[in-house]
Amino acid sequence: HKLHGWYINLQGSQKKGGNIKTPTVFLDNTASEEYNGSSNIGYKNEKSEVRFTSSTFNQQLGVYRGAHIGSLEDLIKNLNGNGYENKDGFKYQIARSYQKTNHQLYQFSLVKKLTKGRSIKLNLTVQKNKRLEYDIHRPKSDTSNQPNIQYFLNTYQSDLTFNHGVNRNIISKSGLQLYLQNNVTKTTDLRLFLPNYQLKNFGLYHVKSVVFDKTELELGSRIDLRNVQIYKYVNKVLQDPSRTYWAFSASYGITHNFNKSFSMILNSAFTTRPPAVNELFSDGLHHGESIFILKTSNYFDLKTEKTLSNTLGFNFENKTTNIRLSVFYNRTNDFIFLKPTTPVISIRGAFPTYFYSQANATITGGDYHLKQKAGKMFILESKGSINYAKQLNNGDFILSTPVPKITNSINMLLGNLKGLKSNSLEISYSLNFRQPFFPKNKFDINYNTVNGIQTFTVNGDYMIAPKTFGLLNASYSSSLKIAKTNLQVFISVNNILNKTYRSYLNKLRYYTDEQGVNCSITLKLSI
Repeated sequence: HKLHGWYINLQGSQKKGGNIKTPTVFLDNTASEEYNGSSNIGYKNEKSEVRFTSSTFNQQLGVYRGAHIGSLEDLIKNLNGNGYENKDGFKYQIARSYQKTNHQLYQFSLVKKLTKGRSIKLNLTVQKNKRLEYDIHRPKSDTSNQPNIQYFLNTYQSDLTFNHGVNRNIISKSGLQLYLQNNVTKTTDLRLFLPNYQLKNFGLYHVKSVVFDKTELELGSRIDLRNVQIYKYVNKVLQDPSRTYWAFSASYGITHNFNKSFSMILNSAFTTRPPAVNELFSDGLHHGESIFILKTSNYFDLKTEKTLSNTLGFNFENKTTNIRLSVFYNRTNDFIFLKPTTPVISIRGAFPTYFYSQANATITGGDYHLKQKAGKMFILESKGSINYAKQLNNGDFILSTPVPKITNSINMLLGNLKGLKSNSLEISYSLNFRQPFFPKNKFDINYNTVNGIQTFTVNGDYMIAPKTFGLLNASYSSSLKIAKTNLQVFISVNNILNKTYRSYLNKLRYYTDEQGVNCSITLKLSI
């Protein structure tokens, strides 16, 4: 406020974590290190704003040793709960397998206000990502702890938005987006999870809002032209196939206010989505999730998704009560999803194996959010969601959709207590149900043991959906005035009861339980 329109913001953080602990045991090689920072400097007046932002994210993350071991027999033992035995206890050291990640972002932003409420906004963004993966097995030629595989991903993006201002009861906005991304993969042992590729995208969109007395109508459309080209040597011959996709989206939304408290929202949209790069080209070990993904038989085999989505919502709000309800129904042709198949056995071990498949599908669900003030001290809150994805050709459910979940909480506003201001205590209980919409496709895996050939049957997935579990969490916040500075204190405790559980959407559930009780204390000093 003393720089006559100029401002500057600096932020930094550092983290060092030892092996993660479940309710019963420390997990070998799950330590982590992280340091991050960001800065922005800008100038703002009544007619314009200019800002330059930069940030850095750096992380070294150990990969759980129990997920990168042995043979098919060892994998089956893990899936049956009799596998890897953790021995390290608590350590800060990170050994193979591990990952190093570096992310740099640079952005220039310009906002210029024009006459009659119009404005122009320009964003120019450069992102540079480097990811190094160190397998538990190092290459034979490696004498200096080199990574097995390196990804260098650079993204360049420009966004230009023009706000047309207000013309009577119509508000309009248009924009264009240019997007260029290239990836270079280097490897010491011929493992290419993703090939070298270049992605170009050009997008145009227009959004228009029409405001009436009690109703607002919003219409939008977008068109994208995308080109993807890969570069890969096969038998020492460079192959560089490419594919161009058109994508189109159109949507409308209606918000109607019946009165000051009650409103209804109806949204419908038709969208097309070209397959993403990872869906098209992933081939090999997904290092962090410890699963193996097989590529489609030919590059660019996957078709563009085509989705018709509909959402209906209701909102009620007054001084003490807020209720939000919504339901949705999506119909997608050529929906892309991961499907399990027979495990691949490699020098790195045996891993659950998947491939990207497509099917016509419906995705249906709903959620609610209730918030009630009880006097001056208490706020009661409840929220929940349920959804399922189902294939139309065989009626089977689709793997890895979120489980039904209900969270109830009570927030106590304790006010000022002996120099401590704005004290509040929140206690919540989150109930995560076993996935009732679990796939039924089956196949057998035959494997050798000392007792001969055994058979393991995959029922929908390598491991059945985890049981229902509930987590008790609590958080406390307060602030303290010290001279001219303000100190804010935040304390949170998750999984207070040290509950043993596994999360359905976490692929590491094949190998281990989730983290046990976890406490964090945050201090924020404002000068």
